[in-house]
Amino acid sequence: MHTYPTATTNRRTGLPWLLAFGVLLVVIVLVAACGTGDTAAGGDPPGEGTPILVDWISRTTPDATGEYRVRFCEGDGPFLCVEKDGEVIGAIELGDLPVGSYDVLRDALAGGATELEALEALAAGHAEHFAKDRADGCGAGYEFAADEPARVTVAGKPGLRYGFAVSLDGRVVERSISYAVIEGDTLYLLVAGGLDEGACLDHLNEMSVADLEAFAPVLDRLAAGSRLPAPTAEPPAEGDQRVVTARIKEIDTASASIELDELEILTGEEARQAAIEAGEIEPGENVPNDVWLRDTDATTERLTIDPDALVWVYDCTAGCEQVQVDLGAFLRHEVEPYGGELAVWEITITGDVITSVLEVYLP
Repeated sequence: MHTYPTATTNRRTGLPWLLAFGVLLVVIVLVAACGTGDTAAGGDPPGEGTPILVDWISRTTPDATGEYRVRFCEGDGPFLCVEKDGEVIGAIELGDLPVGSYDVLRDALAGGATELEALEALAAGHAEHFAKDRADGCGAGYEFAADEPARVTVAGKPGLRYGFAVSLDGRVVERSISYAVIEGDTLYLLVAGGLDEGACLDHLNEMSVADLEAFAPVLDRLAAGSRLPAPTAEPPAEGDQRVVTARIKEIDTASASIELDELEILTGEEARQAAIEAGEIEPGENVPNDVWLRDTDATTERLTIDPDALVWVYDCTAGCEQVQVDLGAFLRHEVEPYGGELAVWEITITGDVITSVLEVYLP
C-alpha cells in the first residue's frame, strides 16, 4: 500500500500556497493512499480528446486511461491517485475557495471582466508569486518559466489551464499544471505536480516530470470530465474578510488573543526610497536583501483567534518549507518561527476574529 504524508506541509505546488495570497482556504488533512476501492473500469481508453468522467461526488472513475490508471485515494480527501505499471506514481489534488475571498478574482469580476478574463488575471498572479518564491527559496542556477495560459474545458464549462516549469542547468526539475474554473461563487482548482532529482523541494505526492508531461493529455481529459463536489467553505460576507501584513507584538495564551502591528513590505526602488526617507540609508545605498519593512503607524490591534485557525511557519532546518503547526502550541509559545521574534506574518481576519496566520519568508 502506498501512503502519502498528511497534508500539513505546504508544498508550494499544492493548494495551501493559496494562503500566501491572503485566502482563507479550508485545508483537508488526511493520509491519502491508493486502495482497492473506486478503481477505474477496464477496456480501451476513449478517443483522443474525449472527456474522461471523474465524479468527485460519488468518487468513481469509470473510464480507462490507457498507460495510466486513476482511482480515488483511500480516505475522503480530494486526491486522485495515478498508477503506471501497477505502481502509484503520484496524485492529483482538487481544492476550492470562495471567489469573494480572493481579491484578484473579485476585483476583476467587479470591473466587468468575464470569468475567463478573471482566471487569466489569477494565473498571472500565481506566476508572479511562484517566480519570486523560487528565486528566493531555490538559489542561483534555477530558472523559472510560466506556461502560456490556455482556455480549456474544465468540469464541462470554459476554464483555464496554466502552470510553470523550473529548470536547473537546462534540465526541467519541477513542473506544475493547474486547471481553474469558476462555478457560481466558488473557484475550483485541479493541481498536479512533477519533481525530479535536483528540484529544490522535497518529494511529496508529485510524479516525475517525464510522467507528468506524458500524462498531461490524459489530465486535460480528466479535468474536462470532472463532476465537481459542493464547495467546502461558504464565501465570507461582503467586506467581512481582510488580510493584513503584521508583526506579532504579543500572544496572550489565556484569552487566545494576538496583538498585531501592521507593516508594509516594500521591495526594489520603492524600498530603497522609503529607507532613505526614514534616514536608515544614504542616497546611492541599497537596502539589505532588497526588502524594507515600513510601519504604517504607531497603533496596534488586539484580536482573538478562532479555535480552528490555521497556523503556518517556515521550517528552514533542511531547505525552507512552510509547515502547518498546532494552534495550541503556537499560542503557548512552543513554536519557533523562522523569523523568530521579528517574524512577519500574513493574518487573515474574518469579522473581528483571526482565522489564519501565515509566516512570510524574508531573505
